[in-house]
Amino acid sequence: MLFGSDWPHGEGLAEPLQFLGELHGFDECEVRRIMHDNVLALLGNQR
Repeated sequence: MLFGSDWPHGEGLAEPLQFLGELHGFDECEVRRIMHDNVLALLGNQR
């Protein structure tokens, strides 16, 4: 799972980081993967 933003689409969130409020139930590590790490792995840019 990963986060993506269609900004500046009107149906999206005004501030994409507001999506963090929808991630209740996930721990800090899982949130970091959703919001950051998974896309890096998908693109082959792991640190």
